[in-house]
Amino acid sequence: MKIPGYTIIRELGAGGMATVYLARQDRLTRDVALKVMKPLAMAGGDFTTRFVKEGQIIAQLQHPQIVTIYDFDSSGGYHYFSMEYLPGGTLADEIKRGMPASRAVSIAKKIAEALAVAHARGVIHRDVKPQNILFRSDGTPVLTDFGIARAVTRDPDSMQLTSYGMVIGSPRYMSPEQSTGQSLDARSDLYSLGIVFYEMLTNQLPYEADDAVSLAMKHCNDPIPALPAGLESYQPILDKLLAKKPEDRFASAGQLIRALEALESTTTSTIADDDATRILPRGQDTTPDGPQTQARTRRQPTSETQRPSRWPVFAILGLLAALGVAVAVYLMQEDDQGRRAILAQLPQAEANRPETVVQYEDLAIQHFLESKTDASLSVIRLGLAITPDDARLLKLKSLVERDVEAKARLGEARELRRENRLEESLSKVEEGLRLAPSHPGLLELQSKLEQELADRKTRQAKDLLERARKAATAGRLDEAERLVEQGLTLTPQGPELIALREQIATRLQRARDLDATLRHITDLIAAERLQPALDEISAALVDHPDSSKLLDLRASVQRQLKRKVERQIAALLDEAKAQLSSGNTSQALAITAKGLALDPDHRALRTLDARIRQEQADETQRQADERLSRALAALDEGDLETSIALVDEGLRILPTHRGLLALRERIRERRTLAEQITTQLADCGTRFPTDQINIASSLEAKACYDGILSLDAGNAAALAAIGAVGDGVAERIPPLLERYRLAEAEAALARLQKIAPEHEQLSALQQALQQHRDFFPTLVDIKGGCFAMGSPDSETGRESDERQHNACVNDFRLGRFEVTMRDFERFVKATGYRTDAERGVGGMNGCESIDRDDAEPWGIKTWASWRKPNKYRSSRDDDPATCVSWNDATAYIAWLNKETSHSFRLPTEAEWEYAARAGTTLARFWGNGAGEQACDFSNTADLKTGWELGFPCGDAHEWAASVGSFRPNPWGLLDVLGNVWEWTCSEYDPAYGGAELLCAPPSVDAARVMRGGAWNSGPALVRSAYRNRNFPEMRYSFVGFRLAHDIPSQAERE
Repeated sequence: MKIPGYTIIRELGAGGMATVYLARQDRLTRDVALKVMKPLAMAGGDFTTRFVKEGQIIAQLQHPQIVTIYDFDSSGGYHYFSMEYLPGGTLADEIKRGMPASRAVSIAKKIAEALAVAHARGVIHRDVKPQNILFRSDGTPVLTDFGIARAVTRDPDSMQLTSYGMVIGSPRYMSPEQSTGQSLDARSDLYSLGIVFYEMLTNQLPYEADDAVSLAMKHCNDPIPALPAGLESYQPILDKLLAKKPEDRFASAGQLIRALEALESTTTSTIADDDATRILPRGQDTTPDGPQTQARTRRQPTSETQRPSRWPVFAILGLLAALGVAVAVYLMQEDDQGRRAILAQLPQAEANRPETVVQYEDLAIQHFLESKTDASLSVIRLGLAITPDDARLLKLKSLVERDVEAKARLGEARELRRENRLEESLSKVEEGLRLAPSHPGLLELQSKLEQELADRKTRQAKDLLERARKAATAGRLDEAERLVEQGLTLTPQGPELIALREQIATRLQRARDLDATLRHITDLIAAERLQPALDEISAALVDHPDSSKLLDLRASVQRQLKRKVERQIAALLDEAKAQLSSGNTSQALAITAKGLALDPDHRALRTLDARIRQEQADETQRQADERLSRALAALDEGDLETSIALVDEGLRILPTHRGLLALRERIRERRTLAEQITTQLADCGTRFPTDQINIASSLEAKACYDGILSLDAGNAAALAAIGAVGDGVAERIPPLLERYRLAEAEAALARLQKIAPEHEQLSALQQALQQHRDFFPTLVDIKGGCFAMGSPDSETGRESDERQHNACVNDFRLGRFEVTMRDFERFVKATGYRTDAERGVGGMNGCESIDRDDAEPWGIKTWASWRKPNKYRSSRDDDPATCVSWNDATAYIAWLNKETSHSFRLPTEAEWEYAARAGTTLARFWGNGAGEQACDFSNTADLKTGWELGFPCGDAHEWAASVGSFRPNPWGLLDVLGNVWEWTCSEYDPAYGGAELLCAPPSVDAARVMRGGAWNSGPALVRSAYRNRNFPEMRYSFVGFRLAHDIPSQAERE
């Protein structure tokens, strides 16, 4: 059996449906417990389903006290999963050694924690027992083996009987309801844990019997045994765990854990570590009666309610009989697989076969399975004495005899292997396998022998490989070739041997090729073709760099060539000197060049060549210098034509003369620069006439003249033109300021700053721009469009006047902020204006505000006005202007329009809602809900400030906040919801009849719409669709306004 990714080390244990191995997980190099389903179990779908389900259950239950699963898969027909290897042994082992009561309590509590996790996931273990509780190396207990666990909800997988008719579980630890086939829940596991707890405390089982049926009867009817002296404090927990009725036990593992913790806290100082509470192994009890006697003398319950309920007699007997059969079948299950394998080889039984013969056959098979071959043959002979021709017995006899012979061959093979006669041993194994092809011992030995033989061949082949390599290194290629061939007879596919064989073959071929090359080179030398011979030698040395013959030939040819070249150079050297003496430097230089081509390093030739070249260079330099001197003189006199002619003449003599090259470039640059400046001045004058320059083209004009200054920084014409451009821009700024076209004025000033940073009017114009800005509000351009105005029926807080309908608005501008105290104060100082609150318009002196000391806190307060809208906090410059009526707002706008020559107004109701929604369809632009997000975007009534029905957050403001204190809506508008209500210019129409799209005439004394909510408004009012209204003269400490403006047309901008 081979499981991919794992190396099996040894078997740890085997059960009814699986075997557990200690294995090494190859990739992670860690020890794991590998549980593999047995092939017999694979034949049954129920076992397979249960095995798969066990892996799935463990994978879902993550807890330190539950075994951890690492991997789950199937391979080669085997289902398997790997899990944590627990080397600390089982609880059954620790119980045998004995343990303190405190250790028993600790283990019970840990396993209860594991059960709590399983029960919480709806899983019942159904087999809690000491053999299924293992320990890590540090002593930590871990619950394992969920092979028969099931979900609490009954389904086909949770039936109590397996396909073999077994009752699921271990009879010694089964609850009464599990023993009798009743439906189970988590309390059944607690009963099993109670049995384990009792066993840990006493080293005894509470109920024991000779058979499973009697044992089940005791679990159902016998009283709960009493604990030995010194352990009485644990009796209440044990009584509750082992109650016959599930409803009398702990309701959950959690209750048990709390009970154990409470017990620990009361017993720690008295008995937890006392030697008197140490449980001794069985057989070491020092009391006269021992735990068993005490368990049997526990008094009976004294009332009917305390007695365990009795099951109907006949039903119990039937179920217990089934349990007995099931246990018997379970104990025989291990032999079933081998028995079925033998029976499959026997012929069909004849009719009327004697029962005695059938029994002999069964007994013979049993002996055979137990490896008692002599006894098996004796039983077969007894059967054949009755029916000598019984085909099944004869076949069985043949199988047993062949097995005996196969074992004999196995023994002979093992002996031969010990003598290292491996081939003979393998032959014996093969003889045995012909007798018993599936004999495990023979198969195992065959595998080992084949591996050992293969290893021996490998070692021999490696030895031959090393010997061949040494021979090849020493040049003994024939010997190396022979050794390689011997190695390949042992390992025909050995890659290193194959590679060495190829290398040797290549070297042998190269040796044969070298001989032919040497013959050809010798022929060339004989013909005195020395250079071709040397070329052939160099080419051959590439393939044969270590050939001594080639190296010797190369040295000989090089010596011959050197003597020949020396004779030629001597003749050329004499001829060059003669030409130099005659003044023919050019001819002399040509001759030295011819000689240096033969020997570039010849010292005398190189010296003579350098001398000739230096004399030529000196004469050339002298002539070029003379031309430069004359050209400079001509340039100083302004004669560019003569100067350039002399430069050209000198460069023909010496093309690399630096002085001449530089002078030629200077002359050319001077010519080019003068032409370029003249051209650019004409171009700039044509493109940007001084009397026609406007703001838009001013920077381009300056850039044009800057290009000229980059060529000639002091060019007077260019400097004068730039000054004229700056003057033209400066003249156009005051008219822009007068018409409050501030953005354009600012852009023009920026241009002037770049064109003429030192312009005499720049500072004054900048101050004038700032003064105009103080009057002009910050506006946001709103692109017009159509939207669903009002609210849907489903919106929380919806009012009856919020009918949803389609509304369209044109492009407009809206103030980014609400009008502030600073803005309104500037208006009052400039005009002496008195608000409606100050003049008592409408028969009311003051403004509506709050005074907590008054009997009516909210109302018209005579002290309240735009200067002091709040008794409890002084107004700040950036606070929104409040206590301002609709009349006051329109008066402010009239003044502002006069000052700025603009047409500001209040927004229409439709414009306000369109801008407040900012393209959203929600109750508020940040969302429909009244959650904590509200305090990020708005100053409203909130719970943290004490408003009972406010938003569930805190915005850190009890009264009106300075404008811009909160995050803007998606279109950049601040405080559009909350802070203060905002007047609109529209008349209130509850039916939305079209007034929402218009500004009401000032002469109409109807109610005007207010929108947005304020610092004292709760979720119902702080909505984009909510409509408030009041008459034009009304004023409140929580109502202000925001400016609107139509976007000017292109003609108006110009």
